[in-house]
Amino acid sequence: MISWEEEGRIYKFVEIKNTLILSRKVQSGFLYDQVKETIESEANHGWRLTQVIIPNKGKHSISGKKRLRLGAFFPWCYQLIFEKDEKENVLYEYKFYRVPLETKAQGSNVDCKDDFYMVKDFLLSMTDNDWKFKQIVIPFDEKKGIYCTLGYEVIFERKK
Repeated sequence: MISWEEEGRIYKFVEIKNTLILSRKVQSGFLYDQVKETIESEANHGWRLTQVIIPNKGKHSISGKKRLRLGAFFPWCYQLIFEKDEKENVLYEYKFYRVPLETKAQGSNVDCKDDFYMVKDFLLSMTDNDWKFKQIVIPFDEKKGIYCTLGYEVIFERKK
């Protein structure tokens, strides 16, 4: 964990290693339970989620006799950035929703317009309940795009 301070705000950087990758108990495209638990735990201590980062390790994510091309679709880790205001003591709560992709990728030229509108409609329906959209998390590879992912993970937040 790394932390720093800027203009009355404290920031914290947390990296969560993916321990499930070698056991192959991973689900492509979704946040792992450990990531969600960390976000909720930090929120209970006054930290607000700023960003979820999935480092793209490319085709060299796993090496060995049989090179697996899992890349960013099965990331080695998630990096989370949290912030806290020194003067305010506001607690946040988070909701996580899985939005499966309806478009099944068959190659690099995939039309995802339907998926975009599905996610857009979902986001608009959630904002009616005081929940604010925070972030969409989707693994992405520069060469393969969203080829292997099963869906989006949408994060909403609101003040407690």
